[in-house]
Amino acid sequence: MNMAQRITITLPDNLHERLQMFKESLNISGVCQQAIDLAVQIEEIKVRTDIPAMEKAIARLRKQKQEASAKWKQAGFKDGLIDATEELDYLTLKYIGEGGDIEESIPGIKNEPTVKMWIDHFRWERYELEEDYFESEIYTQGWIEGVIHVWKEIKDKL
Repeated sequence: MNMAQRITITLPDNLHERLQMFKESLNISGVCQQAIDLAVQIEEIKVRTDIPAMEKAIARLRKQKQEASAKWKQAGFKDGLIDATEELDYLTLKYIGEGGDIEESIPGIKNEPTVKMWIDHFRWERYELEEDYFESEIYTQGWIEGVIHVWKEIKDKL
C-alpha cells in the first residue's frame, strides 16, 4: 500500500489571494502533485542523459568547426596570395608583409581606409552568399599569411 506524504508549500501572498477564488474547484493537492511529478521527470531525464552520446555530439561539432575554420583559413590564404600578386600596391604589400597593423591606415597614404576595411570589402564581394557561415577572423588571419608569404618571396627581388 502506498502511503502519502505530507509536505508544506509556500505561496506568495498575491498567488494565495488569487487561489482563494478557485479553491473549491481545484484539487490543490493534485495540481501540486502533477507539477512536482513533471519537474522530477525532467530532472530524471537530465540524470539519464547518455554521456557517450553527448561526447559524440561534441566530437562531431568540434570536427565541423575545425573543418569550417580550415576552409576559411585556406580561402583567406589563397585570396591573400591572389591579392598580393594582382591587386596590392607596393606600399600596401610592404606594410602588410612586414607585419603592419591592419586596424590602422597605411602610413604615408592619405584618405585611405584601414587595411581591415579593404580586406572586408573584397571578402564580401567574394563570399557575400556565404556570409552566415563566414569566419572573419580566421579568414583574415589566412589572408595576412598569404600576403606575408608573397612579400617574403619577392621583397629581395625588388
